[in-house]
Order: sequence, then C-alpha cells, then structure tokens
Amino acid sequence: MASKYIILPDATKDLVLDTIGDAADAAASAGKLNFYDANDVLLGTLTLADPAFGASAAGVKTLDTIPAAVPAVADGTATYFTITDGDDTLVYTGSVGVTGSGEACELNTVEFVTGIDNFITLHTLTWE
Repeated sequence: MASKYIILPDATKDLVLDTIGDAADAAASAGKLNFYDANDVLLGTLTLADPAFGASAAGVKTLDTIPAAVPAVADGTATYFTITDGDDTLVYTGSVGVTGSGEACELNTVEFVTGIDNFITLHTLTWE
C-alpha cells in the first residue's frame, strides 16, 4: 500500500504556522519557552516577546525576538522544549539541540547548570 500524505502550498503552510504562533499569544500575558530533560524535569523557562513570532514565510516561522538568556533552575541535559501561552496552556513541543544541529530550538549548549545562563541561537517552527 502506498503511503498517504498531503502536500500543502507555502501559503497554506504559512496560514497554519501563523495560527500556531498566534496561540502562543492567546493569553493576556506573554507566552513561555520551557526546557526539560528526558525525565520531564524543568531546567529553565523564559518569557517570550509579545507577540512571540514574526509572520511565517515559505513554511517557516521564527521567534520575533530571541531572548538574551535562559536562566537554569535545575541541572540536567535538555532534550525537548515546550511553548505555552501566558496561562501555561501547551501550544507545541519540539526538539532541542546545539547550534547547527538542525533541531527546532538550538542553544549554545544543552547542558543546564543552576545559576548559569544558556543562550538560544535559533528557534524555528517549520512545516516540511
């Protein structure tokens, strides 16, 4: 049996991605970017700009302003992140990696150490 999939034009991808991005701004306060380890331990949280994302283009949506630093609140290795709205409603979950890894959210290091800041180098939401 052939695999089943759909192909969307960029304009439709952008519409979907813009809707997802808007969900991060749905609450009265700004959304959040949270980093977790494989055991679901929260390693760090930062508040996003409001609005969090710029407009989608060609199936890619990028954080409008990349926050300067993520303060670590626990020690561990980040394996995934969540984006929530300001009321902590989950918008989406994604993969974490170091700069150049191609993951949805790239950091200078995925190792979080309490009291030391990590830095986001790239965050994109991509529809392939």
